[in-house]
Amino acid sequence: MKLLIRAPNWIGDAVMATPVFSLLRKKYPSSSIAVLAKPHIIELLQHDPSIDSFIPLKRDLVPFLQANYCDAEGLLLTNSFSSALLFYKGKVKNRIGFSTHHRTFLLNTPLQRPLDEHQIIEYQRLLQPFDIEPGDEPPALFLHDEEKVQFPNKTIGIHAFAAYGAAKCWPLSSFRQLAEQIADSYKDVDIIFFGDAKSHQAIEKTISGLPRTYNLAGKTSLRELIASIDATSLFISNDSGPMHIASALGKPLIALFGSTNSKKTGPYQATILEKHVSCAPCMLRRCPIDFRCMRAISVDEVFQSVKDLLC
Repeated sequence: MKLLIRAPNWIGDAVMATPVFSLLRKKYPSSSIAVLAKPHIIELLQHDPSIDSFIPLKRDLVPFLQANYCDAEGLLLTNSFSSALLFYKGKVKNRIGFSTHHRTFLLNTPLQRPLDEHQIIEYQRLLQPFDIEPGDEPPALFLHDEEKVQFPNKTIGIHAFAAYGAAKCWPLSSFRQLAEQIADSYKDVDIIFFGDAKSHQAIEKTISGLPRTYNLAGKTSLRELIASIDATSLFISNDSGPMHIASALGKPLIALFGSTNSKKTGPYQATILEKHVSCAPCMLRRCPIDFRCMRAISVDEVFQSVKDLLC
């Protein structure tokens, strides 16, 4: 069997989709599994042993798909109209996906998208045509030995931002107070803040003057970020791609939730801290009122979780 899988575009979503690849590999060990994805998702998944090849998402893919995947089973993990249209124009033989965004006519096998299941399970519902039932297999990411790093001391990693918007982010002032408590209580522990280049300056200001606290925001490639998270003893994060990376690597994890739904997109394994205020989860990028969901999470309770998990 030849399988062509359109991967999700967001890092966290792609991590949650990884059991799909392994379940298909277990069911069809001699099949050819190709993943069509954006370059940063290919970088994320590049060492997954269940995937045989990658196709970078770019313009003018239609002739390539027509020439190479007209006999393939096409699985759409994305819900967009454009992704289904690409498979349709590319003459992918069997196009499987959820019947969202008015794209049913583009699919050979349209499936009803579940509304109340975790996204990890939702992706696995797309395997119904392959007679594969959702299981409890966790998301997983893979590092080659030459990629792995070691920090000189026990290290706590922190990711204080989120690409989707500020409503997902615990206040930087709270992260500052948390880092102060950790530095005061654990003299042998280093703290590393991660993030993208846009967050570097804000983090630099946040951690100014703190002992054993470092800023790697914007200083790592995606693969280096994965290796660095793997080397931490504990990871603390807002709902974000790095949060899901830490979970997929099996790291002790404290996940802070506010505007988003932990029952839908929470990490596979973590200590989840959230307050069930009346307006949450709102799924907004910015809070239009008083940001009560995140402000209600106290520094002391996050620090208590640190003490519980940091062995």
